[in-house]
Amino acid sequence: MKKISISQVDVLFSNGIYPIEFLFYYKDAFDTKTLRAALRNLSSAFWPMFGEYKDGMIYADRYREENFYDEEAIGTELDVPGLEDKGMDVYSRFRQPDLKKLYFLKAIRLKKGLILIPNLNHMAGDGYSYFYFLSLLTTLAQPTRGPIKSFLTAFSSRPHHRRTALKDF
Repeated sequence: MKKISISQVDVLFSNGIYPIEFLFYYKDAFDTKTLRAALRNLSSAFWPMFGEYKDGMIYADRYREENFYDEEAIGTELDVPGLEDKGMDVYSRFRQPDLKKLYFLKAIRLKKGLILIPNLNHMAGDGYSYFYFLSLLTTLAQPTRGPIKSFLTAFSSRPHHRRTALKDF
């Protein structure tokens, strides 16, 4: 079983505080089938994000979509021009509960549009690695990519999981 020690800095986040969470709004909704396939595809390369934390270690875990992805439809619209004044109110309306896993992606279908809310426990990645993951997820979720191109992109873009600055930690 694959496992990795968390870094010294990650200890601060081991209780789940300060998750990295975004709300992305897409004016034109799209089919999430390719997004879900891309998520599954990247779960092996980015296994710490999809792993389990226990006693200072992140352990690899088998990918099950229901543990990392959820989708729902609500019958409202998002008032995009009004967001500037009510930004945090909108965010709190869609904020996800505390994570059971280190990563979770929520999709919300609106009357017009789609909201994606990716959420990462800060212990499983920093800002750079998170945006690296999100950019690869976006690349692989493009509906025009073939399975061989998707596999090669995911394989050639595998991250390095060097976490600890001090070997004795």
